Amino acid sequence: MESFAKAAALKLERGMRVNVVSPEFFKETMEMMGIDSAAGVTAADTAKANEAEVGGHNTGATLAVRDDA
Repeated sequence: MESFAKAAALKLERGMRVNVVSPEFFKETMEMMGIDSAAGVTAADTAKANEAEVGGHNTGATLAVRDDA
């Protein structure tokens, strides 16, 4: 996805943007699978990162999601 975002950003018309919000793994999914969720991020934190990016100015970026919980 990271390479796609970078390549697509180069081809877009001026004023259009493409980015990727990339969580490692959702805590909720890890817990449902019985996996230790300490290394995951919540769906809520991923949604916050996505909302922040919608109003941002980056293009061709892959944004890591931090666990703010």
